[in-house]
Amino acid sequence: MASTSTPRRRRYAVDKLKGEENYNSWMMELIVSLAVERLEGHVDGTAPKPPVGDALFDQWDMNDRVAKHDIVASLSPDMRELIVENGWKDTMTAQETMDMIRESLAEVAEATFHTAFVELTTIDASKFADTKQFVKKLHRCWHQIIAVEKNMPERVFVVLALEGFRKHRPDWFSKWNHDAQRGNNITKDELCKWLETRKR
Repeated sequence: MASTSTPRRRRYAVDKLKGEENYNSWMMELIVSLAVERLEGHVDGTAPKPPVGDALFDQWDMNDRVAKHDIVASLSPDMRELIVENGWKDTMTAQETMDMIRESLAEVAEATFHTAFVELTTIDASKFADTKQFVKKLHRCWHQIIAVEKNMPERVFVVLALEGFRKHRPDWFSKWNHDAQRGNNITKDELCKWLETRKR
């Protein structure tokens, strides 16, 4: 006899988690989605796992599987691949799945942090259509750095950018290095505004 049960339908849309850039909004949407079905306790720690054999275990296990399904279904293909590469298994609980997602994103953020550091010292302005595009790239690198180290002083941006100038635009480096040696405090905004008026 065919089952008369209707398939579960998500009642609150959750945008796919792509990475660190939309983690906060994804997390808020996910919690609301789970709360609609009274499953948020499976990711916020308020619905701890009962011992196997406990009268509440079977119901908890079924709810946890539903919560875990919703979590995994809300991941982009790249994020699913990332957590699997990092050891995620379907036998994990919803909470363990969330922990795996956070750990995986932290690893990606750390790798991006180091890449951004290197890029700031190696970007060649001549590779961009104009210096405004070049400045946008510098800003992106900096945002990737402060996403990991929120208290990173802007002075670091200036030092890294000047190192890039030294390699690719000695004339720019000479101008700003001269100012620095005279004791002038070069700011990130000052440097970027000047760059936007330059020719490659």
